[in-house]
Amino acid sequence: MSTGIKKIIATKSRVVIPRHAVRVTLIIPPRTETTLEINSDHRHLKTLTVIINPGASLSLIQNFSADVPQELNEHIVVGSRATLTYVAIHKLRGVSNFRCLIEHQKAARSNVRLALAGKKQARNSTTVVSSLNAADSQSTVLVLAAASDQAQLDISANIAIGQRAELAVADLSLHALLLSPQAVVELTPKMEIKNSTVVAAHRATVSRFDPLEKFYLHSRGLTTRKAEAVLTNNFFSRLVDTLSLEMAKKIIPALKIL
Repeated sequence: MSTGIKKIIATKSRVVIPRHAVRVTLIIPPRTETTLEINSDHRHLKTLTVIINPGASLSLIQNFSADVPQELNEHIVVGSRATLTYVAIHKLRGVSNFRCLIEHQKAARSNVRLALAGKKQARNSTTVVSSLNAADSQSTVLVLAAASDQAQLDISANIAIGQRAELAVADLSLHALLLSPQAVVELTPKMEIKNSTVVAAHRATVSRFDPLEKFYLHSRGLTTRKAEAVLTNNFFSRLVDTLSLEMAKKIIPALKIL
């Protein structure tokens, strides 16, 4: 297992990271459309740096539904008029820390969607920072988190809009579902706005199963366990909203095993 930085330049519609890579720098050339898929085979990954050059497009799928790295730091630069679609699925069991910083240049677009499922004795800290410092940039961040057993999740998301980000558009949503009395989820949504021309919104909710919904499913013959599984899958189904059909087809099977 190499601990050096592996530099990859995307030249095809799909880019592959070596399974045992620890530190990776990925460069998307201008006006290139590509897809990167990361899964539990990449559990040794500690640092991922992505540079999406002007006019390029990256679809990043991160599927850690089998095993998640203990420590992962990501830094993504979305160049002028470039596009990032980022979907992450983390099935949490032990102690893990995840941090992602996304920087936007002029007219850059990003759509970031995370699903976190903590079970057993999971202890997780997740931080997402989306920085907009140029005009006409857009950022959407959605985090869905479910915690059961004695899991404890600490989730922080911040969209920072700088003075030069005229006409920027930002939307931040954090939603948590508690599946047991001992589970804990702390949500910290933040928005820093230093420009008066932006359109921005944020929201956060923490909830449990709706008793009426469980009663309805029981009346249809579902056991308590099956009913809760249906409601949990419905909670996570929002992750695929706004995604392309091709990307949704890759995400839905992983969501069903959370």
